[in-house]
Amino acid sequence: MQHKLFPRAGAVAEDGWSPKVEGAKDYPGFLARLEPQIRRWKQAGVEVADSAFAVTFATTQSRGVALGAPKVGVTLATQAPFGAIRYTLDGTAPTAKSKLYTGALSVKSGLVVTASSFAPDGAMLAAPRRFDTSREALLTTTNGQLAACPGQSLWLRLPLDADATTNGPAYNINIFDPCQADDHAPLAHAKAVTVSIARIPRNFGLAHDVWTQATHYPTSAHGELVASLGCKEAAAANAKDPKAAHHDPLPGAKVLASWALPDPKTAPQRFDVHAVLPADLAMQDESNVCFQFTSPLSDPLYSVEKVVWSEQGQ
Repeated sequence: MQHKLFPRAGAVAEDGWSPKVEGAKDYPGFLARLEPQIRRWKQAGVEVADSAFAVTFATTQSRGVALGAPKVGVTLATQAPFGAIRYTLDGTAPTAKSKLYTGALSVKSGLVVTASSFAPDGAMLAAPRRFDTSREALLTTTNGQLAACPGQSLWLRLPLDADATTNGPAYNINIFDPCQADDHAPLAHAKAVTVSIARIPRNFGLAHDVWTQATHYPTSAHGELVASLGCKEAAAANAKDPKAAHHDPLPGAKVLASWALPDPKTAPQRFDVHAVLPADLAMQDESNVCFQFTSPLSDPLYSVEKVVWSEQGQ
């Protein structure tokens, strides 16, 4: 909960207590004042989220091109434009004296880029983040990299347990219709897929919004996870059909794999499913693949933790 409140509380205070101004607000000035306030919060024992200053990574090539290239182009950025990004290529954590990021990197395939942002006085603003350029990493799509399925939004980021007292994983999820999409699936390189799944308690009293939940038609007791190819095009083609969203997959999409979900009373909270991809479908890189959960509304929610595309067909 503290991660949700801090440092957002600083932004709320800034907006509520500052005089109203015409035009753009002084965002750089706010960030300069926020950074020492974050230090004070931390000294008081507050768990402050560092995501605003955490380094994020992106490749300059498509995944398919990166998989076939001797070097991978990597860009680094932070949500909040404050401080400087510094990085290493030897696996060690960066310091205030590490190499300064000034533009897109071109690194040998297989290297790990480790980066963090630093305040003007050299203090680290966020824990180091790593970006692995190995083949296995490029064939993996994490929860944070998955998009919402067409026409949806990933409204919330939820932990495994609402009553957790320590830091742990959290997952992007649409509680009205759990579905996530890999919009850049490297299917020309993939022969199999492994999906890691997290089960999340359905602790929501939706009141009048209960009718916005999507009802699916599962074929097993606790529903399925259905992976379908071409869901974006199928959603566009069926945009005027309100009943289409209840079909799995959407009319026009192709099923890549389907797994029956286990009994939530006996199954582990995190588990993997695996399938060999059908050989009779034409596969291309940068494909869009949707992962739709069809569990009944009486069961818990689910979120895809990661998708690993495999070049081995087994």
